[in-house]
Amino acid sequence: MNGTGDEQPQSVDEYLRQGWANYGRGDLPAAEERFRKAISLGPALIDAFYGLGLTLKAQERREEAVEIFLKLIDLLEKDTTLDNIRRTM
Repeated sequence: MNGTGDEQPQSVDEYLRQGWANYGRGDLPAAEERFRKAISLGPALIDAFYGLGLTLKAQERREEAVEIFLKLIDLLEKDTTLDNIRRTM
């Protein structure tokens, strides 16, 4: 795309990696887009929810950030269940 490593991701992990890279550069709209895409592909992805929450907070979208952090807390509480499901699969 623009030579900064923002080529179209091919996996959830790449969306997540690029989301953090965008966040680190202060490109919050791009970070939000990448984290949301990662969540759409891997809805139990704790790191993506955390990144999205931080990104929304940094954009002073506090109510949205709180909603995301509450979802994150719910995921964290259920995390052992998710690990059991993954092992069974």
